[in-house]
Amino acid sequence: MVSYKDNRLIDGKPRRIVTDEEGNIINRNPSKEELKGLEKAPYKVKQIHVYTDEELLNYLRQFYHDNGRAPKKRDFDNNPGYPGKTIYYTRFGNWKNALEKAGLLDKMERVCVYTREEISDSLTRFYEEYGRVPTTRDFRDNPLYINYNTIHKKFGTWNNALKTVGLDPDTLIKKGIIVQNSSHKGRRFELYVGESFEKTYEDLSGKNCNSPFDGICPNGMPYEVKSSSFSGVAWDYHFYNSEKEKIRWYYLGAFDRYYTKLLYVWRVPAEIIIGDRLYIGLNSRSKFNVENMKQYEITDIFLDALDKKNITW
Repeated sequence: MVSYKDNRLIDGKPRRIVTDEEGNIINRNPSKEELKGLEKAPYKVKQIHVYTDEELLNYLRQFYHDNGRAPKKRDFDNNPGYPGKTIYYTRFGNWKNALEKAGLLDKMERVCVYTREEISDSLTRFYEEYGRVPTTRDFRDNPLYINYNTIHKKFGTWNNALKTVGLDPDTLIKKGIIVQNSSHKGRRFELYVGESFEKTYEDLSGKNCNSPFDGICPNGMPYEVKSSSFSGVAWDYHFYNSEKEKIRWYYLGAFDRYYTKLLYVWRVPAEIIIGDRLYIGLNSRSKFNVENMKQYEITDIFLDALDKKNITW
């Protein structure tokens, strides 16, 4: 393959380059030794368009219009749809100056400059304005709020950020703000079982909703939490768990028909659970009933433990 030396305007700057016979660049930064002995290119290269300052600024504005955010330097690096970033430095001194002249400086994302308090205020403001918990989509390329990427870098996860302002699902469930379905109601009781422990416990289902156990109690034993509303006849509990033999204790919450009041709490050893369902009725005609379950009842102890932490159902 025959090589030629040529002069080209690349990223707004004149360069000595090496091309092939068809004018394609094969070396953008040749050394003097590599240029020695090469003939000057015999072909005519199509004249490269020289951008005006306004054209360059319009490319920045067009990017903002198309993407909903101010462009970053990397967006114009080797991007065939836009001029090279280098020409902006040549014309305007730096990237920030170019954005300022394009009227986009206030749209520029301040990555990792925001304090945790500023981010918390932004999340709270969204909740107050829209009356719902913000999602990651709400904070992606939205000029009215701090960008999602910044929040993620500061807090590690979206849920961690929500937790700082009490907008994470568990906090809202504990406060009774979101209790639309049985899973939310069940999770609320599950969280309160953890709160009733005097010592630190491990909330396994909080980390993974598919965890085979709900948690590890302070003495190191796996436990499960079940809740049921009163059907008019009994409380019905289901025990479908492939690793059921590893569970030591079950915490059973018995609620009224409308799931508004906690009536009983039983702490039941795993060995009394036979099969996949357990019915606890009101009268002695039921194998398991309120009377013969008294030996396992911890309702008062449970509610007192929550009361000490100023938690009410």
